[in-house]
Amino acid sequence: MKILSTVFLSTLFLLARSDDAEVSSEDEAVVTLTTDNFESVIGENARVLVEFYAPWCGHCKALAPEYERAAQAIAADDSIDAVLAKVDATIEKDLATRYGVKGFPTLKFFTGDADKPSDYSGGRTESTILQWLRTRSMPPVSVLNNLDEVDAFKKKARVVLVGFFDEGSDEGKALNEVAEANRESVIVGQVQSKDVKVEGTEFGKLYLFRDFGEPVVAFEGTTVDADSITEFLNAERFPLIDEIGPENYKDYVDRGLPLVWIALNVEDADEQKAVLDALQPYAKDTKGTLSFTWVDGQKYAQHVQNLGITETPGLLIAGDNNKKFLFEGKLTSADDLKAFFDGYKAGNLASHLKSEPVPESNDGPVFVLVGSEFDSVIGKDK
Repeated sequence: MKILSTVFLSTLFLLARSDDAEVSSEDEAVVTLTTDNFESVIGENARVLVEFYAPWCGHCKALAPEYERAAQAIAADDSIDAVLAKVDATIEKDLATRYGVKGFPTLKFFTGDADKPSDYSGGRTESTILQWLRTRSMPPVSVLNNLDEVDAFKKKARVVLVGFFDEGSDEGKALNEVAEANRESVIVGQVQSKDVKVEGTEFGKLYLFRDFGEPVVAFEGTTVDADSITEFLNAERFPLIDEIGPENYKDYVDRGLPLVWIALNVEDADEQKAVLDALQPYAKDTKGTLSFTWVDGQKYAQHVQNLGITETPGLLIAGDNNKKFLFEGKLTSADDLKAFFDGYKAGNLASHLKSEPVPESNDGPVFVLVGSEFDSVIGKDK
């Protein structure tokens, strides 16, 4: 289910990164590839992420400083065994043709064989690039042998899943299955010895360590299998309400839940806090069924309006089958919010459709059909 507007998020990424300074080419950590050195660089490195770009491409310009910062971070991090490289596709046209490059930027991932690349599926910020490559430099589940290793592992990502299970146990096998399926979104560890004591945990259980909200969340299910772990992970690895941007939008797409878009005026801190505080109970009640996200409604005013939110602060649910439900009350009113979310849960809300006003008269030779009347006119009995 594709809930997010590609145009909206693409522009969000461009605007969010438009103030970044360009990196001097002589100081670059990103390796420049040409036809002459492409095969050797790919063959000599276990993992190479290659960006095919065009100098005139706006998205490529937005990616460049993030890509360079990620390359510099990798150079200083022994836990990530990878190289970042780039190809100017306007010059190296044979390479672009060889790898079917049709748009920019195109990113391909190589593991030692120039003939067998895979598509890059991560984000386009330093942190998301590092996360994607880090998981591919690690086993699906990292075995943690002592407290120091656990403490270091917890700092590797914003969200870390750790199971305290015996080696070869059914729970450990389920954990490995989930880790394989969620490499891009979470890193997973396993403590296999009862002698490793971690405060707030006990052997035989599963925990999510987070850098937001409640820092340690215990799995409370009665059966530890792949399905229950996945459900736990998808419910708990997201904040109740989160700012959405290029760093996390793919996570929300992959989560597959209807999105609650909240447009805020971030310059009014008191109003922003009042709105988010009012929405917290509903975000908590619908955890695992709705994703609550907010965006700067002033900075991205045009794109918020394109989404369907008519004023800031404002709220809209982008639900299944591309249906949208616009909140038209006061965002700090408990009564208005309750009526809206109760109506959504019951399926009683009318979907929102951007539309011109209904004509006062439709007696002319050409019938004027506007968006709000489409279903009633086209779908009515003939």
